[in-house]
Amino acid sequence: MEYTHNWNAEFINNTNKLGINNILLALEIGSFEGLTSNYIIDNLLDPINGKLICVDPLLDDYITTDKNEIDIINNNTVHKYFNGQYGRFINNTNHNSSKIELYRSTSMGGIHQFD
Repeated sequence: MEYTHNWNAEFINNTNKLGINNILLALEIGSFEGLTSNYIIDNLLDPINGKLICVDPLLDDYITTDKNEIDIINNNTVHKYFNGQYGRFINNTNHNSSKIELYRSTSMGGIHQFD
């Protein structure tokens, strides 16, 4: 598995304090490379019937609309870790893919998937 950042330390700390487990359905808004997705599936979901819904556009650019010259430069430098994130998400979560329902959308766009 390949991760560019470890974003989930606080999430793990907080869920450990709550003692949550055997969840049947969880929603993750913002899945990035799947690090927390895997943690949720491996540690919090019901091992037989648990399902994780992931909502994330998983685009190669951090700034995607109305880009100016600085935005383009930042996408290629400061935010370059977004490049290839969809592929990393798929590779990183491959062993848990049967538990994941992925919506490649923004959180606002993802809401309409459930109408």
